[in-house]
Amino acid sequence: MRLTENLPFTSYLALPGWGSSALKAMRKGPPARVQRHSDHPESSDAMRLGSAVHAWMLSSAGAFDGLYAHKPDGMSFATKEGKAWREEQSGKTILTHAEWATVEAIAAALTAKPMVEACLLERDHAELSLEWTDPATGEACKGRPDWVSGRYLYDLKVSRHAAGSALAFRAFVEGWMHQLAHYRSGAIQCGLKVDGGRLVVVTPQAPHFVYTLEVKRDALDLLHMENEATLAELGQCRKANRWPGTPDEWTLVEPPATALIGSTVGLIAGLTEED
Repeated sequence: MRLTENLPFTSYLALPGWGSSALKAMRKGPPARVQRHSDHPESSDAMRLGSAVHAWMLSSAGAFDGLYAHKPDGMSFATKEGKAWREEQSGKTILTHAEWATVEAIAAALTAKPMVEACLLERDHAELSLEWTDPATGEACKGRPDWVSGRYLYDLKVSRHAAGSALAFRAFVEGWMHQLAHYRSGAIQCGLKVDGGRLVVVTPQAPHFVYTLEVKRDALDLLHMENEATLAELGQCRKANRWPGTPDEWTLVEPPATALIGSTVGLIAGLTEED
């Protein structure tokens, strides 16, 4: 069991153990997806923006400036001046002027939410890397909650799925709730006195609405049990060194029961109107 402060994210990725993304890939299936994810980590403009927001909110100003560079508005890398400036930024992620402005605006929206600003200011740890052995399966695990404040773990998401009416559903489908349960398990194993999990979700588009969700503790308990079942499956594949793909057979399917019920109700309503 080990806690590490300020471990670079690239170093965290190199740590042994199952992280929440591997568990998500296994839940989604087939098992071969786990190996694909390990060999080809996800990367997108949205993830790039989210990483910049995380660094802005959770790192010191000096640390952020050491990671990111702000490309001046109107600068072209086709010019001599632009090429020279780009070479000076060796090792940094370059953000366009528009990207930099978006990160600033999202950060302003987050700190404008009093409850978010309070838990950020009162945080005990930020980007804390956790390493532990799952007691039920013996599998090595790792996790990296965005920050810890009091008895709560927090995870920050910059997501186009941020919308009040369906956000709880998206938080489950996207694996954010399972991720919090995974982090909570690791934090407890590593000796932290935490028992709750919260999500801070912000839209990447203006006006950058900020949603604050707390996952119920009994829900985290249930998700922990699901995570352990997934870890057991990962362990079986690891020990056998066998990561099967999709079945080599035709799978019989039919519309889900809820869809059939809805269609039947509509049909009955239509027949009634004709009568």
